[in-house]
Amino acid sequence: EKSGDTLNAVGYLGNLGAIYETMNEYDKAMKCYEKALKTNRKINYEQGIAINLVCIANLYSDLDDYNKSLQFALEALQINERLKDSSYLANNLNNISIIYQNKGDLKNSLITAERAYMCAPKTDINLIINARNSIGDILTAMKKYQQAKDWYMKNIDQLKSYNSLNLKSGTYRR
Repeated sequence: EKSGDTLNAVGYLGNLGAIYETMNEYDKAMKCYEKALKTNRKINYEQGIAINLVCIANLYSDLDDYNKSLQFALEALQINERLKDSSYLANNLNNISIIYQNKGDLKNSLITAERAYMCAPKTDINLIINARNSIGDILTAMKKYQQAKDWYMKNIDQLKSYNSLNLKSGTYRR
Protein backbone atom coordinates (compact mmCIF):
# COMPACT_ATOMS: atom_id res chain seq x y z
CA GLU A 1 0.00 0.00 0.00
CA LYS A 2 2.97 2.31 0.39
CA SER A 3 3.20 2.45 -3.41
CA GLY A 4 -0.11 4.25 -3.47
CA ASP A 5 -1.66 1.59 -5.69
CA THR A 6 -4.35 0.39 -3.32
CA LEU A 7 -6.05 -2.00 -5.74
CA ASN A 8 -2.81 -3.81 -6.53
CA ALA A 9 -1.92 -3.98 -2.84
CA VAL A 10 -5.32 -5.47 -2.03
CA GLY A 11 -4.84 -8.00 -4.84
CA TYR A 12 -1.45 -8.96 -3.44
CA LEU A 13 -2.98 -9.42 0.01
CA GLY A 14 -5.57 -11.75 -1.48
CA ASN A 15 -2.86 -13.71 -3.30
CA LEU A 16 -0.82 -13.94 -0.11
CA GLY A 17 -3.90 -15.12 1.77
CA ALA A 18 -4.42 -17.84 -0.84
CA ILE A 19 -0.82 -19.00 -0.41
CA TYR A 20 -1.23 -19.15 3.37
CA GLU A 21 -4.52 -21.02 2.92
CA THR A 22 -2.81 -23.55 0.64
CA MET A 23 -0.10 -23.99 3.29
CA ASN A 24 -2.84 -24.58 5.93
CA GLU A 25 -1.79 -21.42 7.77
CA TYR A 26 -5.40 -20.36 8.22
CA ASP A 27 -4.86 -17.60 10.78
CA LYS A 28 -2.39 -15.82 8.50
CA ALA A 29 -4.70 -16.33 5.51
CA MET A 30 -7.65 -14.88 7.42
CA LYS A 31 -5.63 -11.81 8.43
CA CYS A 32 -4.75 -11.15 4.78
CA TYR A 33 -8.33 -11.63 3.60
CA GLU A 34 -9.73 -9.45 6.39
CA LYS A 35 -7.24 -6.66 5.69
CA ALA A 36 -8.05 -6.80 1.98
CA LEU A 37 -11.78 -6.76 2.78
CA LYS A 38 -11.40 -3.79 5.13
CA THR A 39 -9.47 -1.86 2.47
CA ASN A 40 -11.97 -2.70 -0.27
CA ARG A 41 -14.82 -1.56 1.98
CA LYS A 42 -12.93 1.67 2.71
CA ILE A 43 -12.54 2.49 -0.99
CA ASN A 44 -16.02 1.07 -1.77
CA TYR A 45 -14.73 -1.39 -4.39
CA GLU A 46 -17.69 -3.75 -4.52
CA GLN A 47 -16.20 -6.43 -6.78
CA GLY A 48 -13.17 -6.61 -4.50
CA ILE A 49 -15.44 -6.87 -1.46
CA ALA A 50 -17.30 -9.78 -3.06
CA ILE A 51 -14.04 -11.52 -3.97
CA ASN A 52 -12.73 -11.14 -0.41
CA LEU A 53 -15.99 -12.44 1.04
CA VAL A 54 -15.77 -15.52 -1.20
CA CYS A 55 -12.16 -16.09 -0.09
CA ILE A 56 -13.24 -15.93 3.55
CA ALA A 57 -16.18 -18.25 2.81
CA ASN A 58 -13.81 -20.75 1.19
CA LEU A 59 -11.47 -20.55 4.18
CA TYR A 60 -14.32 -21.34 6.57
CA SER A 61 -15.25 -24.28 4.32
CA ASP A 62 -11.66 -25.53 4.62
CA LEU A 63 -12.18 -25.37 8.39
CA ASP A 64 -15.50 -27.28 8.10
CA ASP A 65 -17.42 -24.29 9.48
CA TYR A 66 -20.12 -24.37 6.84
CA ASN A 67 -22.50 -22.00 8.65
CA LYS A 68 -19.92 -19.18 8.64
CA SER A 69 -18.88 -20.14 5.14
CA LEU A 70 -22.46 -19.82 3.94
CA GLN A 71 -22.88 -16.48 5.71
CA PHE A 72 -19.93 -14.93 3.86
CA ALA A 73 -20.81 -16.57 0.54
CA LEU A 74 -24.38 -15.25 0.70
CA GLU A 75 -23.12 -11.75 1.46
CA ALA A 76 -20.88 -11.97 -1.61
CA LEU A 77 -23.85 -13.24 -3.62
CA GLN A 78 -25.88 -10.12 -2.80
CA ILE A 79 -23.08 -7.98 -4.20
CA ASN A 80 -22.57 -10.17 -7.28
CA GLU A 81 -26.31 -10.09 -8.03
CA ARG A 82 -26.28 -6.31 -7.80
CA LEU A 83 -23.20 -6.04 -10.06
CA LYS A 84 -24.72 -8.45 -12.60
CA ASP A 85 -21.37 -10.01 -13.56
CA SER A 86 -22.47 -13.43 -14.78
CA SER A 87 -19.03 -15.05 -14.35
CA TYR A 88 -18.62 -14.02 -10.72
CA LEU A 89 -22.28 -14.78 -10.06
CA ALA A 90 -22.08 -18.31 -11.51
CA ASN A 91 -18.85 -19.05 -9.64
CA ASN A 92 -20.29 -17.70 -6.37
CA LEU A 93 -23.47 -19.77 -6.81
CA ASN A 94 -21.45 -22.90 -7.55
CA ASN A 95 -19.45 -22.35 -4.34
CA ILE A 96 -22.67 -21.90 -2.37
CA SER A 97 -23.99 -25.13 -3.87
CA ILE A 98 -20.91 -26.96 -2.59
CA ILE A 99 -21.38 -25.44 0.87
CA TYR A 100 -24.98 -26.63 0.97
CA GLN A 101 -23.85 -30.07 -0.17
CA ASN A 102 -21.22 -30.19 2.59
CA LYS A 103 -23.94 -29.25 5.08
CA GLY A 104 -26.03 -32.17 3.80
CA ASP A 105 -28.70 -29.87 2.33
CA LEU A 106 -28.94 -31.49 -1.08
CA LYS A 107 -32.20 -29.76 -2.03
CA ASN A 108 -30.73 -26.24 -1.71
CA SER A 109 -27.47 -27.47 -3.16
CA LEU A 110 -29.23 -28.62 -6.33
CA ILE A 111 -31.31 -25.44 -6.62
CA THR A 112 -28.18 -23.31 -6.29
CA ALA A 113 -26.14 -25.42 -8.73
CA GLU A 114 -28.94 -25.14 -11.30
CA ARG A 115 -28.91 -21.37 -10.82
CA ALA A 116 -25.13 -21.37 -11.35
CA TYR A 117 -25.60 -23.29 -14.58
CA MET A 118 -28.25 -20.83 -15.80
CA CYS A 119 -26.05 -17.82 -14.93
CA ALA A 120 -22.85 -19.13 -16.47
CA PRO A 121 -21.92 -17.20 -19.61
CA LYS A 122 -22.35 -19.44 -22.64
CA THR A 123 -18.82 -18.56 -23.72
CA ASP A 124 -17.22 -19.78 -20.46
CA ILE A 125 -16.88 -23.52 -20.91
CA ASN A 126 -15.17 -23.95 -17.53
CA LEU A 127 -18.03 -22.39 -15.56
CA ILE A 128 -20.58 -24.40 -17.53
CA ILE A 129 -18.69 -27.65 -16.93
CA ASN A 130 -18.21 -26.86 -13.23
CA ALA A 131 -21.91 -26.21 -12.79
CA ARG A 132 -22.87 -29.39 -14.66
CA ASN A 133 -20.41 -31.42 -12.59
CA SER A 134 -21.89 -29.99 -9.41
CA ILE A 135 -25.38 -30.90 -10.56
CA GLY A 136 -24.21 -34.40 -11.45
CA ASP A 137 -22.48 -34.81 -8.07
CA ILE A 138 -25.57 -33.67 -6.18
CA LEU A 139 -27.88 -35.93 -8.18
CA THR A 140 -25.49 -38.82 -7.50
CA ALA A 141 -25.64 -38.06 -3.77
CA MET A 142 -29.45 -38.04 -4.09
CA LYS A 143 -29.22 -41.46 -5.79
CA LYS A 144 -30.73 -40.07 -8.99
CA TYR A 145 -28.16 -41.83 -11.10
CA GLN A 146 -29.76 -41.55 -14.54
CA GLN A 147 -30.21 -37.79 -14.16
CA ALA A 148 -26.62 -37.47 -12.91
CA LYS A 149 -25.39 -39.47 -15.90
CA ASP A 150 -27.29 -37.16 -18.26
CA TRP A 151 -25.52 -34.10 -16.81
CA TYR A 152 -22.11 -35.75 -17.00
CA MET A 153 -22.80 -36.81 -20.59
CA LYS A 154 -23.55 -33.18 -21.54
CA ASN A 155 -20.01 -32.34 -20.42
CA ILE A 156 -18.49 -35.22 -22.34
CA ASP A 157 -20.39 -34.22 -25.49
CA GLN A 158 -19.36 -30.58 -25.11
CA LEU A 159 -15.73 -31.47 -24.56
CA LYS A 160 -15.74 -33.76 -27.61
CA SER A 161 -17.18 -30.93 -29.67
CA TYR A 162 -14.74 -28.41 -28.21
CA ASN A 163 -11.72 -30.64 -28.86
CA SER A 164 -12.93 -31.38 -32.37
CA LEU A 165 -13.16 -27.65 -33.12
CA ASN A 166 -9.67 -27.06 -31.74
CA LEU A 167 -8.25 -29.90 -33.83
CA LYS A 168 -9.86 -28.53 -36.98
CA SER A 169 -8.57 -25.02 -36.35
CA GLY A 170 -5.06 -26.25 -35.60
CA THR A 171 -5.01 -24.75 -32.12
CA TYR A 172 -5.17 -27.99 -30.16
CA ARG A 173 -2.44 -28.15 -27.55
CA ARG A 174 -1.54 -30.87 -25.16
